[in-house]
Amino acid sequence: MRTPTRIGIALLITTATFGIGSPPARADGGGHAGADTIASAIERVSPKSDRVTRPISNNRASGRLVGVTVPVRGDGRLGVTAVGFARNASVGLPSEVASSDVVVASDGMATYTAADGGVSVGVRAFDDSVQLSAVLTSAKSGNALGFAITPPAGSHMVVQTDGSVLFVEASGASASGGIAAPWAKDANGAVLATYYSLNGNTLIQHVAVSATTTYPVVADPWLFINLIDHATWHYTSPYGWTFQVYPTLWARANAGSTAVGYADWDELYARYKNAGLNTNLSGMRDQLVCHEIVVAIVQPTKASWNIDEWRPSVGLLSTINAKCNPGNPGSGTIWD
Repeated sequence: MRTPTRIGIALLITTATFGIGSPPARADGGGHAGADTIASAIERVSPKSDRVTRPISNNRASGRLVGVTVPVRGDGRLGVTAVGFARNASVGLPSEVASSDVVVASDGMATYTAADGGVSVGVRAFDDSVQLSAVLTSAKSGNALGFAITPPAGSHMVVQTDGSVLFVEASGASASGGIAAPWAKDANGAVLATYYSLNGNTLIQHVAVSATTTYPVVADPWLFINLIDHATWHYTSPYGWTFQVYPTLWARANAGSTAVGYADWDELYARYKNAGLNTNLSGMRDQLVCHEIVVAIVQPTKASWNIDEWRPSVGLLSTINAKCNPGNPGSGTIWD
């Protein structure tokens, strides 16, 4: 008898860049005033969510799904580790804050500020993710910031046609995460053109500002290293076992991608091969890839992607033609 298992991990890193009218106070000497100013400004523009915040203490934060280590100085690297799954990434902060000591704000956000106050960075940890926000105080702060990223082992970064970035594995057939397409707006809500470029392993976000741009300017990419949040077994009488797979936001954001679909399977198998995922692997793989390619588009809010152990293995194309449900019941009648 199978034992339902929850080994869910969802990781994201968000980068916001904006000005707040005047330079924030320097956060020196362990004081909270400048750090609280930065944290407050970031909070005002951050998307609202119900994620559980994990305050940073002693340069660490431990969430249910993600562990975070922040550097004591801005020239160090931010480490992110997926709990219960051997995948991690690290990020170097922009060079503008390299000489800054970390100061933790009252809400538990770690902050770094350049000597001239022109650029600040805030790091906030959640139960399932990390938010990395850069603050540009005026046009003098420039319109591009670089983040030196070490993707998960065996992967390299590739900019996609939609502006996103995939961490592509050596074979090129799968991905181990990536960064969502960027967006940017100025203080009046005007949409600003923004894009990524790569210089080696440094990801640079560029924002098109002009003499008419009103600060603050906000830009927001997300970095993920996990595609599966969790999965649970469910018995479908009288047919057999169904694996209910719950994808992360990153998996949903890449709806239609075959490479991400195969990455979904690679991650699911790595986590659950010792928890009952050991029968009809090719058929279940094709069902999951089908969900990434099609179901994520036609039913974007569907909570779980259900793959059935008892359905026949007929190949990916035939699985898609059967609406991800080859064999009886339901073949070709409903996406599930």
